[in-house]
Amino acid sequence: MPAPVSARAMKIIETAIVQKANDEAATLRAESAAIRAAAEERAREVERLEAEFNAVAADLAKRLGLKDQPTGGWLGRLFRRTK
Repeated sequence: MPAPVSARAMKIIETAIVQKANDEAATLRAESAAIRAAAEERAREVERLEAEFNAVAADLAKRLGLKDQPTGGWLGRLFRRTK
């Protein structure tokens, strides 16, 4: 039978477990913030590229004599499915 653990030893063990959990939680919060920031940056880049594409496509359409631009931009008209 194992020897009983003193109250002081139990308190030290509990404190260590709580500290480890807090450290892991802080790491997860930092990682999730980094992932969220990277995703937001990618979304901004996609929006910038889409706007750039739409501007070039609109200029081309204008040169070709097309008067109406599609709702949602040219990229959406060319590549997105309509329901």
